[in-house]
Amino acid sequence: MISSFNLCGKFPLKKLGEITDFLDHLRVPVKSSERVEGSFPYYGANGQQGTIDNFIFDEDLVLLAEDGGNFGNSNRSIAYIARGKYWVNNHAHVLKPRSDLNLDYLFRVLQFYDVTPFVKGATRAKLNKSDAKRIPIPLPPLEEQHRIVELLDRAQALIDKRKEQIGLMDQLIQSLFYDMFGDPVTNPKGWEIVPSIKYSTSIVPGRDKPKSFTGAIPWVTTDDLVHLGRTTVSKKGLGLTGFEIKQVKAKIIPKSSVIMTCVGDLGVVSINECDMVVNQQLHAFQCDTNWLNPTFLMYNLACQTPYMHQMASSTTVPYMNKKVANNTPTIAPPVELQNTFAERVQQIETQKQAMTNSLKELQDNFNSLSQRAFKGELTQ
Repeated sequence: MISSFNLCGKFPLKKLGEITDFLDHLRVPVKSSERVEGSFPYYGANGQQGTIDNFIFDEDLVLLAEDGGNFGNSNRSIAYIARGKYWVNNHAHVLKPRSDLNLDYLFRVLQFYDVTPFVKGATRAKLNKSDAKRIPIPLPPLEEQHRIVELLDRAQALIDKRKEQIGLMDQLIQSLFYDMFGDPVTNPKGWEIVPSIKYSTSIVPGRDKPKSFTGAIPWVTTDDLVHLGRTTVSKKGLGLTGFEIKQVKAKIIPKSSVIMTCVGDLGVVSINECDMVVNQQLHAFQCDTNWLNPTFLMYNLACQTPYMHQMASSTTVPYMNKKVANNTPTIAPPVELQNTFAERVQQIETQKQAMTNSLKELQDNFNSLSQRAFKGELTQ
């Protein structure tokens, strides 16, 4: 992540307001309920937010998140290039570089810039125009700007390629599942269809939320689930002690259970890699492995969203009660075939993990290369 504290180098620093023109006055917000979809991109703080039937900009410009951006996240961009004809709402600053600043160079500097020293607001962080104008930007000669862009573009291409390969691994598992078992909903192979609870036991979380989190047993919510993967931790670092669990009469979900969402975003499914406690929006199955493999059940449940939405009650958000969740259908092919699928998934996941580790190295190298480039430390 680039910050104003590590940009001191041989290039002069200029304030963003000195080398760009802010075109924020031309932005027009449109409520989602009033927006008519069309052929023109509609941009907000985190990139394109959909389409619209008209445009207000017709030139290549850099968009910088104003509020609701990925501030403080080293791997999430806060700046984008908008090209062609498009619309921008009031959640992104619109920047037009002046003659001594290359558009793509400006984007690369701002893409992962740590703007937290310039951001205000506790509940919803906002980068005001006046504060954004104070952000220091290294300004090498135009020829050097072009060279830096070329280097970073090549490095970014490697990252994009690795992400593509990781995505193909996920597609491979999905293809393997359908090849071995068919679509669980239409069941073209004619497997027995049973309620998921037939070959498992269910664990329903307690109603009360813990009052404190001082232990090591993870407290997991929907946002923590790794869909079609393995969940190990609370992203917020929340954990419980045995005493805290007893206080609210919570239940520990044993390792290798299948956890699925039963409120809101239905069909998110994961397997827990360690004992954990979950909140009321989740439902867990412990498989009888003589009949049902957890990895197989996870992929089967992910296909059952039509059932989930059909059977869920809905007030403000969809909700499946215990009975509905337990009766989520699953096909029941021979467990030996399920186990073979799980073994192949493990082999693919091992390869995927190696690629994920490689991706992190590429991202770290990109960050290091960026910092050196903007400080003028790259030799010809």
